[in-house]
Amino acid sequence: MGPSLKVINTQTVILIPMPISKKRLRTRGYNQSEQLAKGCLTFIKDHGINALILPVLEKIHDRKSQVEMSPFERWTNPRGSLRVSQKIKQRIPRDALLVLIDDTVTTGSTLICAAEVIRKEFPEQPLHLLALALEV
Repeated sequence: MGPSLKVINTQTVILIPMPISKKRLRTRGYNQSEQLAKGCLTFIKDHGINALILPVLEKIHDRKSQVEMSPFERWTNPRGSLRVSQKIKQRIPRDALLVLIDDTVTTGSTLICAAEVIRKEFPEQPLHLLALALEV
């Protein structure tokens, strides 16, 4: 039996890929979180649920790569680097289910920071966090 979805039929699911820096996008050529969101979108739509991908978050400051950082440094590094796009914010229905998607979680600092930014702008809406891999 595959994964199940518990969504009210009239509810819209908004998939929010974690943004990456322009430099990383140029180097890699794609955003891994965005690709994951596209796969999720296909699955969700195949189950008759209204869903779309929206770039809700904007990267406003590039931070150093966290690969060589200690856990404490990782917790403080992403602070202040993201914001909600005010243009996109207006497009989100009040009853939408928000799903923040990241490709990898090491300490969870970036995912939690992004969730806090979203929660500040959408305090009443349900927010789920989704990541593909846990880095150990």
